[in-house]
Amino acid sequence: MAYLNLNDHIFHYQEAGAGELLFILPGNTASGAHHASELEFFGRYFHTVTMDFWGTGLSDRLEVWPLDWWQQAARDTLAAAACFGVEKFRVMGTSGGAVVALWAAILEPGRVERVVADSVIERISRDTAREIIDGRDLENPMQQQFWQAGHGDDWRKVVASDSDLIRRFAESGGDVFEEQLSTVQSPVLLVGSREDDHTPDMAGQLERLQRQIPSSNLLLLETGAHPTMWTRPEAFRKAALEFLAAA
Repeated sequence: MAYLNLNDHIFHYQEAGAGELLFILPGNTASGAHHASELEFFGRYFHTVTMDFWGTGLSDRLEVWPLDWWQQAARDTLAAAACFGVEKFRVMGTSGGAVVALWAAILEPGRVERVVADSVIERISRDTAREIIDGRDLENPMQQQFWQAGHGDDWRKVVASDSDLIRRFAESGGDVFEEQLSTVQSPVLLVGSREDDHTPDMAGQLERLQRQIPSSNLLLLETGAHPTMWTRPEAFRKAALEFLAAA
């Protein structure tokens, strides 16, 4: 197993391939363990790395996830790139990982060359937070298997910590990007499905995000659940690879 010490915390990562650096960033209650297929596919074209964020997977735990958890994850991703000896890199995130990817481009716009943001949310209202949290069936055997594969035996604590973060974040105002998206210099590909079963009005959220990001394209699929990376893998991989490989 491979680990990095970033900002005084230990992070687990996996890697495949060679060439220019590409990060694949998982959603909040997922981990790098869920991205073996993406790691293998994109590893044919890039030096591909997937990380377990602070509090998830095989990385260090923390008692309470801070309200700036996504921003902290972005800072950790930027620090990880430096550990791999590169200044610039590409990044692809899904769900909460897409929030992290865009925050990396906000925090250090000169370092992030391209961003693929899949099934990303613009704002977490109290109603949205309630839908996300209430939709988590902790007693569903398939859902339990997913979370245990990603985090181990303490998966309930990880999911509870994320649910607590989402609830507190919504109560604090729920503006995911703090009106900073206009500062993004990187080309961005936004991807999502009109039938997203996780986020209310995914199409509307993505369209509002596109209007805020100066150099952005939107691929809005008619079918597929959350996220499109997994529910529409062929369409997603084709579009993402073409975008990431562009000069």
